[in-house]
Amino acid sequence: MNTVGRTAEISGTVTQSAPDGEPERFPHLVVAAQIDPSGKAPVWRKHRWSQIDKQGVYRIKELDPECEYALWVGIDPWRHSEEVDAPALLTTAHGGFATTSDALSDGDLLNPKVSWVRPGDPGEVRVDIPLVTGARISGRVLFVDGTPVTLEPHGGFAYHTRGSVTCVPEDGSDPIEHYLEADGKFSFVVIPGATYSFYAQVWGYPMVWRGGWVGPKSGVVPQGKIATITAPEGGQTRDGEDITLVAGSSISGVISGGDSKTWVRACAVYEDGGFEGVVETGVDESGAYILTGLIPGQTYIVRASCSGNWLTTWYGGYMGRSPRLPNDKVIQLVAPGVGECLEGIDVTLQRALTIVGTVYPPRIVKKTDVRLIACPVEKRGEQLYYRALLEEAPAGSPHQFPGGCANSRIYASSESGQYLLDVPPDVTYVVIALAEDYEDAWHGGYSGDSGIRVSTEEPYRPMPDSELITLVTGGSGSTVDNIDIHLGSKK
Repeated sequence: MNTVGRTAEISGTVTQSAPDGEPERFPHLVVAAQIDPSGKAPVWRKHRWSQIDKQGVYRIKELDPECEYALWVGIDPWRHSEEVDAPALLTTAHGGFATTSDALSDGDLLNPKVSWVRPGDPGEVRVDIPLVTGARISGRVLFVDGTPVTLEPHGGFAYHTRGSVTCVPEDGSDPIEHYLEADGKFSFVVIPGATYSFYAQVWGYPMVWRGGWVGPKSGVVPQGKIATITAPEGGQTRDGEDITLVAGSSISGVISGGDSKTWVRACAVYEDGGFEGVVETGVDESGAYILTGLIPGQTYIVRASCSGNWLTTWYGGYMGRSPRLPNDKVIQLVAPGVGECLEGIDVTLQRALTIVGTVYPPRIVKKTDVRLIACPVEKRGEQLYYRALLEEAPAGSPHQFPGGCANSRIYASSESGQYLLDVPPDVTYVVIALAEDYEDAWHGGYSGDSGIRVSTEEPYRPMPDSELITLVTGGSGSTVDNIDIHLGSKK
């Protein structure tokens, strides 16, 4: 059968269970996403959609009769309205799969409850989609003394206080975060029968999980310290799942340099040398800051950052990309006891060395994205080495290089090919350009593999023995320009 130029359509009815005596209210759209089964897992890219009328009927036209489609009704969890909020609905796919997201992901296509449809099959193709009604889990966040949290409302919610609760599905799907209501209440629409855990974050208090665990989500959690909750059946609510805050401590100091948009962050340090940003704050007119909600006895590092050519600077003097600890230029701090403040943690922001140049030829830059990398260089004996990885180096080794890699990207839409890199001053760098399908190009004229694209346990590589590599250095606040790079041959 000749199907060239033919199109097909899918129609059907969307249904839902409304409470007794209430009319059914339908969301706006049904989406038909074209499946591409090639590769390791199926994905969808192209899609068409149809409005749902007042009777729940939809019709999607101009589909490829020889392709398969996944169909779903998307419910935006952030924009519930009267039309879709009663009862609480979930994004539902043809076949019965339900999710709390507003659309299906590529991974969802593999779920056996997602049925694919080929609109070119013989006969009229009708696909009915019964919407799944979600369950609710709700509760309140309580102060240390057990009284409900009350936050100054802003538009009905405490956005500016950053009071929130996050719902973490046990199956590994994406967490859901909701801001607290002004009286400390929270409520989540979830998958019936699924298992979840919850943590609360309120300005001025450490992050705390329901069940008693206090600390960042990346820390090692003692067994039994996080209480999970199994959602009830669809349409039912499990209430009273309260979370009690715990008292914390604080760190304060003054940031010199920067401007009113300077941000200060406290990062929790773990036993393996890794760390995680957990608390952040701004500065006042004098540059003073205070980081509250820290866990007494927890080890932290403090860093400050600002827009412009100010470098991210750590308490202790380290500048540039985040090092993997330990590092002798980053001072680790232990948060004091409950209600206490560790004062005098001052940081002086440093001006960057700015490297400016142009990538040639324009015909290549206009057709492909180009990444520029400034890699710090160090001499070991008679051999020069450079840091080849963008990722943090293994524990114990970053002190060998005083600066971190910096990178910038020139997009294919750029007409000029110009780039700018802000890097720590008084460090020697080699500047390398990476373009897809082209050899790595080094400032000075050399073309050859940099190793930057490959992750290894050893991030330091010996410099190629070539006179066509020119190194770059400069002081704080200075600019080195005309660091031009000519892309190499095509691979």
